[in-house]
Amino acid sequence: MPNSPTAKVPASETPPRRAARSNGVPARALALILIVGAAIVVSVIGTVYVLGTNAQPVSSSRPVVAFSSPEPVPNGFAFQVEGVSESRGASNFRINFQVNDTNGFALPLAPVMPFTIGGTTYTVAWTDADGGGRLTTDDRLEVRAPGGVAPQTTYSVLLFWKDGNLIQSAPWPP
Repeated sequence: MPNSPTAKVPASETPPRRAARSNGVPARALALILIVGAAIVVSVIGTVYVLGTNAQPVSSSRPVVAFSSPEPVPNGFAFQVEGVSESRGASNFRINFQVNDTNGFALPLAPVMPFTIGGTTYTVAWTDADGGGRLTTDDRLEVRAPGGVAPQTTYSVLLFWKDGNLIQSAPWPP
C-alpha cells in the first residue's frame, strides 16, 4: 500500500506550507501614505494659522492720506488728517520721527509713540477722532518736545504703510 489515502506521509516528505498572501498595502507604501498625509495636515494647519492671525483685510494698495499744515502748540506742533482714501486699521501704519537729518525707529501707529533722537525724547501722540482704531479723517497727530521745538531745527512726522513705503509726511516748520 504505497499511496493509500489513509496512509500517513512522513514529515520529511511533506511539502512546506506557503505563507498566506496579504492583499493589503505593502509597508513602504503605507509609510509613504502616512508621511504625505502628515505633510498635508501640517500645511493645512499652518495655512489656517497664518490666515487666522492676520486680522487685516488683504489688499496690496496703500491708501492716500492728506495732512493739514502743522500748527504750533505748546512745546511742539500738531496737524490733522484731512483725508484718507480708504480707512485702515492702525496696525497697517508705522510712524517715524525725524530731527534735521536723523531718523528715529519706525513704530506702529499708537496713541503715544516716544522717539529718542540725539539724547532727546520726543513724543508723537495720535488722537483717534472716531475711536474706531483706524486712521480716518479728523484724526490728529501732535508732537511734543521737552522745552518746545528748537529754532533752526527741522522736524518731520513720517507716515509709512506696513510694507515700509512712505505715504505722507508733515514737516515743521511748514
